[in-house]
Amino acid sequence: MNYKFYYRLLPLLFLIFSMSLWSQDEIPTSDVETTISSFLFQTVKDSKTGLIWQKCSLGQDKDICSGDAGIFTWLTAIAHCKKLNDQSATTGISNWRLPNINELKKIVDRSKQNPSADIIKFPNISMVRGYWTSTTHLEDSQFAWIVAFLDGSFGRSVKSSNTYGSYQHIRCVAGP
Repeated sequence: MNYKFYYRLLPLLFLIFSMSLWSQDEIPTSDVETTISSFLFQTVKDSKTGLIWQKCSLGQDKDICSGDAGIFTWLTAIAHCKKLNDQSATTGISNWRLPNINELKKIVDRSKQNPSADIIKFPNISMVRGYWTSTTHLEDSQFAWIVAFLDGSFGRSVKSSNTYGSYQHIRCVAGP
């Protein structure tokens, strides 16, 4: 079997797949608004989807999102978001989770770059590394999808490894 042929098709398939995930009607508008502030963290609510986002990346100052966003493995990201549910008595929100690829791409604004997100609603969003999603890559379950806010692109990263490339940022979500 000639595997070179299949490897040549991979970039084309990725391009077709990525184009199908991004359509013009999915580009966010001004539906995202800052809504909740607590001593734990601030949140941003998308009035169109009902999703509630952490305003700052994990590791940043909770009020102004200053400092560097931390980088974590996929399993740590999932555990961190679930642990926020322990704070539900304080925050009033009990369904925190790591967002899936479709949820996270909702806050990407492809009309902007460096970063490709609303910097008023998500200040100091990291452009150095990607942000984890809960979505496992279909072709290889060792990988999960990530979103890079440098340009709004997405890719994959190894879920569990001690290599530097397997560490990404975290932004948890709650809601329907």
